[in-house]
Amino acid sequence: MMNENGYAKKVSVIVPIYNGEKILEKSLFILSEQTLDDIEFICVNDASTDGSLNMLMAFKAVFGDKFVIIDSPKNGGPGGARNLGLKYARGEYIGFMDQDDYVHKDMFRDMYNEAKNGDYDIVKCSWYDKKRNRAAKLNSFVGELDDYRKMIFYATDSYFIWNKIYKSELISDMSMKFRENTYNDDIDFFIEAILRAKRASTVNKAYYYWNFEGESLSRGIKDFDLTKVIKTNADMLDILRKRVSLSPNREIGKYFYEEEAVFSIRRIYYNMFFKEELQLSEYEGFKIFALKYVGDYSELKNEGN
Repeated sequence: MMNENGYAKKVSVIVPIYNGEKILEKSLFILSEQTLDDIEFICVNDASTDGSLNMLMAFKAVFGDKFVIIDSPKNGGPGGARNLGLKYARGEYIGFMDQDDYVHKDMFRDMYNEAKNGDYDIVKCSWYDKKRNRAAKLNSFVGELDDYRKMIFYATDSYFIWNKIYKSELISDMSMKFRENTYNDDIDFFIEAILRAKRASTVNKAYYYWNFEGESLSRGIKDFDLTKVIKTNADMLDILRKRVSLSPNREIGKYFYEEEAVFSIRRIYYNMFFKEELQLSEYEGFKIFALKYVGDYSELKNEGN
């Protein structure tokens, strides 16, 4: 049965799954307890090599159409899995969740109600950071997204996609979806969503539980592929530049692009010092990246003085 806007579901939640057999059970049970009716959970098995698919099928056997299982024979990374999930989504709004995270049982009900009450394109909530043992503080935000508010929305809160729901029409209008076979695939996606959105709101409750267990590059990993990090950031900036050029708000988009270029060069520059042995080729790669996307980075060199 379709709702008044022609959608079969109120919210579609897309969950990329890769070798999550040991952690999936709790996440899926929590999803099954969501209090919003007419919701679907699109779980994309991203060519897992463990028993993830069997567990997903077991949940579908119990909960029926609430769980939509997509079995991809090809691994596309989180971005590729999300793109595949979007093809099957029937929700008026779209949400995203990572396989090792948890959500409050009322999260999608309350965010959907807020979205409908104000006809918002994006609604976000706060989240609980398990590693830091604290909830994130969000700036309350309700209403029209003029240029200034777009900048505030971008600058003051996370670019994560998982603490938000997006109107399906907004995602359909975007120039492209997610970058595949990479990480940090949500930065440019989120920025284009802001550029195209007209109205947004906040549910200022920590409904999403971020269960990040790994160590990010900025937290001290010494053995990582800096060349891959540089390439990933370069790909993100190239795609972001394209998104900006195709967006209806190019001037603010240019500001977002320039900010992300600075953030990227800063991340790479500081991560260089976590390397046990920095190769000359890696340093040369950094210089090429810096000159292409930022130009003069002398201020960065002198920050510690």
